[in-house]
Order: sequence, then C-alpha cells, then structure tokens
Amino acid sequence: MNLRASDAMFFDAGYIRVFEDVRGKNGSNGAYINERPLIGPLNRTKVDHSTDAYDTIDWLVKNLENSNGRVGIMGGSYDGMMAAMALVNPHPALKAAVPMNPVINTWKGDDDFHGGAFRQIGYDYYYTQDAAKGEAGDLWRDAYDDYDTFLRAGSASAFVKSRGLEQLPFVNRLHDHPTYDAFWQGQALETILPKQPQTVQTLWVASQWDQEDIYGAVAAYEAVSKVDPNHVNHLALGPWAHGGANGDGSTLGAIRFDSDTALWFRKNVLLPFLNGALKTGGSPAPLAPRHRVPDRHQSVADPSRLAERVRYAETLFPARQRPRHHRPRAGRPRRLYLRPREADPLPPPPDPPDLRDRLDVAAMAGRRSAPLLRSHRRPDLPDAAADQPGRDRRRARRRPDRQHHRHRWRFRSEADRRLPRRIFRQARDGRLPTRRLDGHFARPLPR
Repeated sequence: MNLRASDAMFFDAGYIRVFEDVRGKNGSNGAYINERPLIGPLNRTKVDHSTDAYDTIDWLVKNLENSNGRVGIMGGSYDGMMAAMALVNPHPALKAAVPMNPVINTWKGDDDFHGGAFRQIGYDYYYTQDAAKGEAGDLWRDAYDDYDTFLRAGSASAFVKSRGLEQLPFVNRLHDHPTYDAFWQGQALETILPKQPQTVQTLWVASQWDQEDIYGAVAAYEAVSKVDPNHVNHLALGPWAHGGANGDGSTLGAIRFDSDTALWFRKNVLLPFLNGALKTGGSPAPLAPRHRVPDRHQSVADPSRLAERVRYAETLFPARQRPRHHRPRAGRPRRLYLRPREADPLPPPPDPPDLRDRLDVAAMAGRRSAPLLRSHRRPDLPDAAADQPGRDRRRARRRPDRQHHRHRWRFRSEADRRLPRRIFRQARDGRLPTRRLDGHFARPLPR
C-alpha cells in the first residue's frame, strides 16, 4: 500500500503502523453499515465500531512481536469517528487516541447535515461507499453544474429515484429522519462519550476551515472536558481545511503562510503527545499551560505567525488565572483591541477626532464659554507651512486641519467652523471666558 508522507515520522520514531479497513469494506469481512450505531436500540447486533476496535487491539497485543503492549488509534473524518468510538468501553491497552475531524453528530454539523440543512452533494459519497465493497465511483450528472443538476431533478427525493439510490439503506434513513429525532440523538457521541470514564489520553484535532466535519472535534472535547478530572483530553485547532493536519499546511487556498503549519503540528504537538502516551517509560507531554497567549514579540496581526504556533485550547483565561484587566464588567461584552507586537489586550482606542470634538453649542452658549483659541498645530498632521512664516497660507484658511493664521487659531473640526463667528470674535476680544475642558478644545457631546 502507498503511505502518506506524513507517516514517515512515525516510522522514524520506531512505531509499528497497522492499517485496518472498516467492517465490510475492501479487505475486511462482514456487512458494511454506513455510520453503524453503537450496540443498543439502534443496533440489535452484537458488533459495532467499539467492539471491532477492542477485538483488534486485543489481537495485536497478543500476536504482534516487538510491541510494548501500548496501543494508540488515529483516524480522520469517518475514521476519526471510529477512533472516537474506540473510547467507548476502551481496551486496557489503549493508551492514546487521536480523532481528527471526526464525525460526532452527523445531523448537527458533520457530513450529512450542516445545522439541519441536508447536503445533497453527499449522495456521491453514499453511492461510493455503499454501492460496492470497494469504490463504486461517482454518480453521473446530466448537467455541468451541480446546481443545475439538482434544480432539474426538482427535489432530493426525485434525484434519489432518478439514480436508483433508494436501494441504499443509508439513503433511506436520511430520507426517513430529516429532523433531529431519536434516531440522530441516539448516535450523538458528544452525549455518549461523557458517560464513559475518561482514562485514555485523547487529542481532538479540529480544522478552522473544515468544510465537512467542523462540528465534531470541538463539540466532543467540550462535552468530555466537563467530566475529565485528570485532564486526559486535549484540543488542537489548526488553520486547515478538512484533514489538513495530515497534508501540506503551508497554504490555505490562496493564503500562503511562512511555514508548513501542519508539519509543525505533527512534529511539535502530535508526535510528543504520542511519545508521552505510548513510549515505554513515557509520561504525558506538557502540551500547553492552562492558558497561553502569543509571545510578546510576535506580531498578532500576521495570521501566518499565529498559524505557525498551533496550540492546544484547554480554556482561555480561566477566571482564577485571568489578570484583572482581562475581566469584563458583569453583563457587558468584552472587546479586545490588539496591535502588532503587543500580546495583551489594550484599552479601547479613542474615538475619531470628528466625533470627540463635536461641540455642544447650546450648552456652551448658555454658560458663556467658548473654545480655547490655540496657535499651535497638531503634531500628527504635517504642515510645512506652519514652520515657514514667509509662505502664503491663504489656501489653508478654511481648512479644518490647518491653522488660521490671520487670527492665530486653528479650527479643530468642521463643528468649530459651524459655530457663529460672533462667539469667536467675543472670545478673541476677551469678552467671554475661555477655558479648556477635559483636555479638549471644547466640551464633547454627552456619551
């Protein structure tokens, strides 16, 4: 068989890699049932993915030479679901599990439905998986674009009948259970796994741009972490598409990073995790502290630099460890303002000058006060003319960002220009008290 390039580091580290087909597919015997439920009301047989994993591990530790008796299981997508199901009544020799982009709840957001919306493009997958013991190929099309194909069919049911897909059991189950009923609820692994003892070191791997199973890993981790006193569950998030952790992580569509983020993850996160759980005498790797922020000298505005440091997400800023300036006010959302080379949240930036410097003309006139007339210019607005007294400045006379050199004051904003000129004349002649309020040239509007 052909191995992926990502498997090379496991052989270099001395691991024995075992690949197994799911029951009923390719080289495995038995009957294949797409997304076979666990033994129970939805599965009256005596086998499921959990029992198959248990039997496989039991055979390996008893018959495989050069093994230390410690087994790990990995898989992505459908295989990620099987890795997760191995955690139900796990074999004692199972010491590590890595479900990557797993199918955890197919109705809520994985594969078949996305938030309850049925994905008709999944029919190709059902036909390929269920119509033959090997690969059945793709469904035929009667139009170049899938949109036109489904539009011509008229409905999902009509498309099924036109292709003879009603012969496939899983397609019929999708048709019979379009809502989140007991059929889907009974298979939701995010409700099944928390009922199991959390004894196996597990690394849930999720992709931030997963187009297929974006729900599963995060939902499963969130559920099991609540009943995990020994903290054996971990979550890794990466800037990848579906299955991207095993591929080339230097790009994401048209976006190019300055390094291979997936390779970095496999070398610096995945391999240390497996070594700590599976190597003889190994101990769990110190994957990450309870909260972690980017290095202070890391530009947080650069996504490639952030992607280079893929981290486990335990909890971000727990309440007991959160610095005082990170605690939001009760009942109010917290906004974070970040800038390059600064890792910690900053106070909110000031409002734009045209908002801060609006004048409450009525209130100002009632107190007989006026803006303080200043002769200096703003340091953040270059004005070479202000440093050259001999130059003609008539063109800058009516511009709010320039100095008014005839009367030696500068308009702070358009609101200043709209004030009656009588107020300025009175202030210039000293007939109105001038004062500076709150560090501004005028009293700002009430917030």
